[in-house]
Amino acid sequence: MNRSILAGAAALAILHGAVAQAADAAPPAPVTAPPARLTKEQQRNAEAAAKAAELEDFRKNGSWYLRCDGNPNNLTGGESFARLVGAVTLLGLLAPAREMADPAKRQFGAKGVEACSQLIDDPQKGEHNVIRRLPLILARAAHRIEARDFGGAVADVGKARAEAQAANLVGNPYFDRSMGLSFDLLESEARLRLGDPEGSTAVRIRGALKMPWSWYPKVTAQPYFVAGMALTADELRFYDQAALLDTLSLLRAAIRLEDAGRFAEAAARRETLLADFESQLADTRESAVYAGSALTLALAGQWELAAKRAEQARQNLEARRAEGKAEADASNVIELLDLYGVVAAFHAGKVPEARRVFTARSEWTAPSAGALEGVAALLLPGSKPEEQIGMLAETRLQRENRRRERMLAALAERDKNNRTLFSYILPYASVSAFEAQSKQVWNTQKSKMAIVPKQPRPNGLVAYFNDGAPLTQPDALLLHAALTAKAQGKMFNIFINGQKPSIAWVRLGSKGDGHTTEALLIDPDPVIAELGQVIPSPEALAQRAKAGAAAK
Repeated sequence: MNRSILAGAAALAILHGAVAQAADAAPPAPVTAPPARLTKEQQRNAEAAAKAAELEDFRKNGSWYLRCDGNPNNLTGGESFARLVGAVTLLGLLAPAREMADPAKRQFGAKGVEACSQLIDDPQKGEHNVIRRLPLILARAAHRIEARDFGGAVADVGKARAEAQAANLVGNPYFDRSMGLSFDLLESEARLRLGDPEGSTAVRIRGALKMPWSWYPKVTAQPYFVAGMALTADELRFYDQAALLDTLSLLRAAIRLEDAGRFAEAAARRETLLADFESQLADTRESAVYAGSALTLALAGQWELAAKRAEQARQNLEARRAEGKAEADASNVIELLDLYGVVAAFHAGKVPEARRVFTARSEWTAPSAGALEGVAALLLPGSKPEEQIGMLAETRLQRENRRRERMLAALAERDKNNRTLFSYILPYASVSAFEAQSKQVWNTQKSKMAIVPKQPRPNGLVAYFNDGAPLTQPDALLLHAALTAKAQGKMFNIFINGQKPSIAWVRLGSKGDGHTTEALLIDPDPVIAELGQVIPSPEALAQRAKAGAAAK
């Protein structure tokens, strides 16, 4: 071994010696005369020409700010936010904008990365105010995703998060509900494209899990449904938390549980959704809710209840048609009932017939992927080669891989629009808009938000309306409902309309009263504790103002 080391050292010495000899033998390099020095006038003219060219470039293509994220050098909402957190200088945010926001001037991919880097990395000309820097760094992360530099995007999100942490922004309830959500959303997008769906989901929902009673975090953090992705306890907890504010999250949880083969748990959530729909929308029952529940109950082996739900779906479908109120998704209802029939035939011992019906359809589109895999798992064992057609001709892994490939292809196509990724960079919260809600939200004696009908509804539903700033409305509605329930010593159900978050439907009640959906009842105390931070009572708001004045 020593001999090899010595031999290697000798070889290196010989190599270095040969290079040195070659350098000695080489002819001297020609001497180039230094360029003639410019006169002062020539230098001034050159600088003026460069400045003029830069200004003309900015006139045509916008400043580096517009090219980076489509926004000017200052930032709407940034000033009030900076004043509240007291963490940064206002320099720059108070400066007049040289231009208006113009997303059309935002560059794409590598060119966008270059534009953002001019503002992020240049120690002299770059942006140094953290309130403006954060969206620029996140914009560069979005551009890196466009350029398919997913690792670089994750690194940029980490950089933005570290700078926000250093500025004491992370942990501020207003920041965490607005710009702070952007970190997790963009990192999640990058990790998904890196082929890490589990990591993507974990990152996406972690902020929302810390704010269980805030509606917008639940909406923005909805995970992707990725074929074959493991269902974690945190992901299921996310759906169950969200279901208390938006009952459709029960359906999302059921779909994920079906994909995991946990049909009994999925059926329980579908049944809770059905009970809630029945209690709220008795006059317009949806057949698909019954048919979906029938299929999942059958896969869970709850045959008697499954048959009942299937019959209810058929009867409701026909009744709606007879009334001239046919459902737009009738074909989906029929398909769900057909697949339920396949499972029922299998249960009755008619396995060949079940296989024929299942494989006769070229594609099933209405049932969840998990329900289809559950049926395939029942029918494949013992099947003959001639029966292994359609879904029975492939393995589950082959189908999951194909669905993943389609999903990634769709994402890659979407990334070309220079728009969707930037929707994940959320604006700073308007603190004054949240504070402006204080008086009406905390007034439960003479509520101006509850629209109480002259004739009480049998199910106790009351509509709530809020006309505040859009981003504050769901939190205002939820906090007002919690305060009203607490004042009456009750719990409550709430449903916030995703299409119109200025409206919520609220029912006050208690367990076992027959007027509420018991599984979705909300204890008002934790809601008040969380949302009271962003919409404080008038008394707490006065104390905040007094403390702010004393600090000055």
